[in-house]
Amino acid sequence: MDTYSHINFKLKTVKRFRVYSKQIAKTHTEAMESMLDYFEENKVSPYESLGPKITTLEHLIKKRFDGLIAIIKNIEKHQSKPLLAIMQSLIQESPEKETNLLDNKLWERLEARSKKEAIVDPSAPEVIYHKNEKLQVEKELQQVRQDLQIILKKVIVVRTNFGRPYYRLNLTDMELENLKSKYQKP
Repeated sequence: MDTYSHINFKLKTVKRFRVYSKQIAKTHTEAMESMLDYFEENKVSPYESLGPKITTLEHLIKKRFDGLIAIIKNIEKHQSKPLLAIMQSLIQESPEKETNLLDNKLWERLEARSKKEAIVDPSAPEVIYHKNEKLQVEKELQQVRQDLQIILKKVIVVRTNFGRPYYRLNLTDMELENLKSKYQKP
């Protein structure tokens, strides 16, 4: 059995300790031991400040998260969404529809002229001109398709811990300048 010893404290301190002791332990000895263990294990001195309070830390963390969210939204707005819109516009334009539209327009012109002239001679200069024009447009379309395939192969999906994934286009400066010079209107 443990022996007891007496320590003299001021009456005001003893009253405070008894109230506190009832809240945290069954006996005064258990309360004192748990407090001493806490100070020893955490290497805390009662004379040192523990630093900022939890509420101020929570406020700082919330501010940092708000800042991170603002940065991510800014990146989405100014980098990801415009690139996504460009990629969708490139993908949405179906090359088959373009060739069909070109073929239809060409044949409509030829039919309109043939109705006016009643007979279309395949060796007529206008027909040859339109055939050559059609071949040239098809070559250009084929080149655009090849360039689009190259671009699509260089698209990488980047997945982040925050927000939605976004697309990154890995082109060198030279490749980008070549594409710009090739497709920008003069």
